[in-house]
Amino acid sequence: IFVSTVFDFDLEVIIVSVGMIVIVNSTLGGAWAVACSDFVQMLILMMVAVVMTYYSLLEVGGLTAMIEQFPVESILGDNYNYPAIIIVWAVSMLLGQLLKTNHMLDASRYLNARDNAQAKKAALLSSFLFFTCPILWFIPPIVARILIPDIGSVFPGLNNPAEVAYIAVAIDVLPHGMIGLLVAGMFAATMSTMDSGLNNNSGIVVKNIYVSLLKPNASEKEQLVVARLTTIFLGVALICIALYYS
Repeated sequence: IFVSTVFDFDLEVIIVSVGMIVIVNSTLGGAWAVACSDFVQMLILMMVAVVMTYYSLLEVGGLTAMIEQFPVESILGDNYNYPAIIIVWAVSMLLGQLLKTNHMLDASRYLNARDNAQAKKAALLSSFLFFTCPILWFIPPIVARILIPDIGSVFPGLNNPAEVAYIAVAIDVLPHGMIGLLVAGMFAATMSTMDSGLNNNSGIVVKNIYVSLLKPNASEKEQLVVARLTTIFLGVALICIALYYS
């Protein structure tokens, strides 16, 4: 939504284009293609996030200046009388994330590792990044509050203008070439969720419905064909739902 607003792209064209790219990648490449593309997308996002944080702090004169200029009494924001609520929310989010990344669906990512030692390293790296990366991501929106106090007047076409705080700062502080990488990274983050979901859900449909209930003796080749058809069907359904709600 905010990419279509900020860059004046047609929203329906964006939905269909991104959806088709994900469908093709997930259908032809499978889980390994999804894993490889997610890794490349992560590299792009991390590079842009680091550069974005650096230029944002540079624009306001550094971390200390950012804290001094922040236009509220508390870093938690205005009208928060109970900081304990924020603490409870943070703990709840942490516990929820621990459960999410270790349940049977998402834990399958560790099966891509070469052995137990590599899987453990992947888990530790993920834990480290979960604690450190938010610092990179939160600084630009905080800077947006300083540089663009009335962001609603800059983007009147959005119901919730605060959602574009990150890209608004990017337009102001990033070199022009980096903005393209930032948009690519944002698309990548969205596509990463969709392609993983398509692969997981098509596998569930084939193994738990087609093989278990309809055709127990289906060959591996037949299961692959059904999985690809399921991926295409689910992808097209997602595109249609997105178009409807847009």
